[in-house]
Amino acid sequence: MTPFFITGFLRSGTTLLEKYFHNHPQMVVASQPFPFLFRASKEAFYRSLGMAVPHYPLGHLCGDAGYGRQAFLDFARTHCFSASEVTTIFEQMRGYSGQLTPGLLDLPIKGGTLQEVFEQCAVQFPTLFNSPTARHVGVKEVFCEEFIPVFLTKLTPVVVILRDPRAVVASIHCGRGGEYANAGLSVLHILRCWRKSVAYAMRFSGEQGFHWITYEALAQDSAACLQPIAKSLGAAPFPEAVLSGALMSQDGSAWRGNSSFTAPDAQNPRFRTLLDADTIAFIDTLCHAEMQWLGMEHDAQSAQTVLDHFRDPFQPGKAPLSKEDKQTEHRRLAAVSAAVITPEDAENWCIFPSVQRQLHAALH
Repeated sequence: MTPFFITGFLRSGTTLLEKYFHNHPQMVVASQPFPFLFRASKEAFYRSLGMAVPHYPLGHLCGDAGYGRQAFLDFARTHCFSASEVTTIFEQMRGYSGQLTPGLLDLPIKGGTLQEVFEQCAVQFPTLFNSPTARHVGVKEVFCEEFIPVFLTKLTPVVVILRDPRAVVASIHCGRGGEYANAGLSVLHILRCWRKSVAYAMRFSGEQGFHWITYEALAQDSAACLQPIAKSLGAAPFPEAVLSGALMSQDGSAWRGNSSFTAPDAQNPRFRTLLDADTIAFIDTLCHAEMQWLGMEHDAQSAQTVLDHFRDPFQPGKAPLSKEDKQTEHRRLAAVSAAVITPEDAENWCIFPSVQRQLHAALH
């Protein structure tokens, strides 16, 4: 049995990707089986440092100077959950709307590191989903990019999906995204989380066992996106019936999809009719380097002007950005543009020094 991990940000196509894999005849994929386990791991890490646990433990990492990436990797690889702690975490997930595999909560788990708990669950998923011959077992969780190197060091393949940030914002705030995501998220918070996803795709791109795709590419040509991943996993090619036919949910019913809109139209993207010009300019400017690296058409403008004039249309009162948020974004833009920067500052603002170098190159 080969376990693998799917992750990405909210409304980026993680569920569509999960359903494709689950419909492959040799695979099963559990949808968001233990989100609280990842959260508990990060909370335990903060407590081990004597730091207060933030409101969003699995945060965006922008300007997060409280710890280094290696420190968290070392902790997440070795921290053990007792069997009673796992039981408590699983019980806390009962009835939680973000836990989408309730059958998991009654599986016998002994405890162990996050990777060990992951594997104990994974080996039971074929039976849970009535697919005892499945050879490849996946888990999909959102917000969990920070755990990617944990899995890769254990030779567990990882697939990340990205989506145009303007479409992500539109999906969360203008479509059905509020049914699946926190519609109270500010545009700035969404963009910072999106940049984190891109940073992890950039950092691990080309490494053994790591794959990233975009939602737009998946919607346009699923075979081109999925067949190379199936081959890398050692699975048979995706049948044409899966790539072009109706997808089934894990319970055996027809999957109706959770997209806010229809398939993306590269020529006339829906976000242009849903977002105002100021919001699009804000996204284009704050995500300029990442969008440049991804080859996404956009129009970055003066950061000073955009940051001074932006009012979040989805927040009560459309309040301007705080002084702290403006300063943070100016400092990050300066870090991305810097030809010379310390490794500590590069990690603080771009998550990985190698990502800072790639973003800098994308701008020049």
